[in-house]
Parts: sequence; structure tokens; C-alpha cells
Amino acid sequence: MTARRFFSLLKGLSSDAMLRVMLREENQVIENPEAAVRAVERVWG
Repeated sequence: MTARRFFSLLKGLSSDAMLRVMLREENQVIENPEAAVRAVERVWG
């Protein structure tokens, strides 16, 4: 998944949900972007 797709998913989230995902997955975003994408998709989907 591209960064563009990832941010496109983020834009579809409510601010609160997005913040919760980003805070919870903050370290994994840095170490493993795919894990962050899966977390976003779980909340968004």
C-alpha cells in the first residue's frame, strides 16, 4: 500500500478515531508502516 492510499484512508476517519489509531500505533508507524495501515483499516473498515 502506498503512502497516498494510507493518507486517503486516514482522511476517511473521524478525527478522534484517527488520533486514537495514530497514538496507539505511533511506534509501529515508524518501524512497520504496514502494521499501521492494518490498524487504520480495522477502524475504518
